[in-house]
Amino acid sequence: MNAIRVIIFLLSAFLCGVAQAQIGPPPATPGGSNGQIQYNNSGAFGGFTQSGDCVTTTSSGVTVCKQGRQSYIAGNYYTEYLTTGGASLVDSTITTNLAVCHLAYFKGQATIDRLGGFVNVVAAGGSFSVAIYAINNSTGKPTGSPLVSSGLLSTTTGGSVVGNVSTQLGSASSTFTPYAYCYNANSIAINAHMIASNSNSLFFASDVGASTVGTLVLGTTAISGWNTSQTCCTWPDFTSATFNDTTVSLPVSLFRVSTVP
Repeated sequence: MNAIRVIIFLLSAFLCGVAQAQIGPPPATPGGSNGQIQYNNSGAFGGFTQSGDCVTTTSSGVTVCKQGRQSYIAGNYYTEYLTTGGASLVDSTITTNLAVCHLAYFKGQATIDRLGGFVNVVAAGGSFSVAIYAINNSTGKPTGSPLVSSGLLSTTTGGSVVGNVSTQLGSASSTFTPYAYCYNANSIAINAHMIASNSNSLFFASDVGASTVGTLVLGTTAISGWNTSQTCCTWPDFTSATFNDTTVSLPVSLFRVSTVP
């Protein structure tokens, strides 16, 4: 008899637990859309997408803030970003059939719709091209296929000369993304605006570095970037390319931002 009572007690306890589980609160339903951050919206879940000076990648939980930098503004033109200050400009001739590249940065993330450079002296029959490459973190030099290129640009018109593009650059989770900004010109000498290579250009030496001390700083010049032999104006895969350090002045690139996330 006692055994029957024990079995009845245990069965009653089990059934009571099942009933309580069934009448408990329903599972919470996420608010907003997929990937949004959740918040208490009057007792229910709501969702929002972070914006402003900080952006959170919800899949990893990593938050990146702009650290005081000015965001790109849609519709504005920009030159490449040099992290340690402005550079002096000089007008000089671009070496032909030689891909010349230098390290510069892209702020945050944005889509560009124009890419080109500055032609100082009109040259009939002249042409050049600009491309942006990723940087190999192991070597610090250009790698892979171009992320974007301007196409063939004519020097029959002076001033700013650009080609139409449509490419998103940078990263929403990085304040600055390093890129290689590269130039090449055909067999006609082209005079263009250059980033001066002189005692004011040590930011390249501190950022890029050099494989030999003599190239790093030589007299009143310092390393400014790299070059490699390349017929104008196609842009190949640079993964296996051999680049030489250079201390010459390098062309300035310009681009227009079309949209900013």
